[in-house]
Amino acid sequence: MRVTLKDVARLANVNFTLVSKYINQTPGVRMRPETRQRIESAIHELKYQPITVARALRYGRTDTLGLIVGNLTNEYFAHYADSAIIEAEKLGFRLLISVCKDGDPEKAIRGLYANQVDGIVCCDCFNPGSAPCPMLTERSFSMASMKKAVADSMRYLAEHECSSITGLFTDDRWPEIFSSLDHTPFISQDFQSLPHDPAERRKLLRGICGKRPDAIFSTGWKTVNMLSVILEKEFPDYDPLIILWANCKGPFLANPRIRGVLHTSTLLSIKETFTSLANMVASSGEVRRPAPVPCRFIPREKSAYGELIVEDFSLT
Repeated sequence: MRVTLKDVARLANVNFTLVSKYINQTPGVRMRPETRQRIESAIHELKYQPITVARALRYGRTDTLGLIVGNLTNEYFAHYADSAIIEAEKLGFRLLISVCKDGDPEKAIRGLYANQVDGIVCCDCFNPGSAPCPMLTERSFSMASMKKAVADSMRYLAEHECSSITGLFTDDRWPEIFSSLDHTPFISQDFQSLPHDPAERRKLLRGICGKRPDAIFSTGWKTVNMLSVILEKEFPDYDPLIILWANCKGPFLANPRIRGVLHTSTLLSIKETFTSLANMVASSGEVRRPAPVPCRFIPREKSAYGELIVEDFSLT
């Protein structure tokens, strides 16, 4: 049988209204410390949990946020979700997580909204469109600093006599950055959208290896690992220079084919995104965009690159 506020009030020997005000943190309520302690002890003893739907009907919000990620078996998404849960709790929200393996987040959005979430954060690899509640795509990286980092990486590749490059992207932001550069050193540029299906992705990578561009730019470390296996087994005489967008650190960066990274802070981006969404929920949808997170190019020769090669995967 579900525990109610009346049960908590009876055990704490206080008025029902007082318990309600305590749980909902009603501003201006005066309460003696010993009374607060009795209520809190009763809540813990009875394992009281608020009814989310009832709370939504009464207050217009559930203090619940939604998060859409790609696949929790992926180390990046698993760490991302873990950090997002912690950040949401700091802001006073619970977090519901929806996995979107097929690359189409619309079903995930509908499912989260059906569960009365106040707002949704969509992980960076999706282009979700719109939602019936406040929603932010975790894209708080500074476009100006990303453009500069891309330009720095292109100069680096030109210094290493690269004249052709293929870009492997999960969203349309990257081709826009490349096309916005005032000058690129490449005679040939080819931008490819990465399929979510692993078999289709391997097929695309084999085709790229067959064309043999001098350099490859990738936005996913798992794609680079997949590419390295294909190179070793099927194209042993082909050795492209690889630039990787890395908002994490781990053993994969020891791969000698990776010649540099565009580095950003996922943890800072998560903090900015969730803080902005919480503000939107509190202000009934008024948009406060996340503060931009800087991005920089780190070539393999720099000591800062070595600091990213660690035994255990983690977000930066």
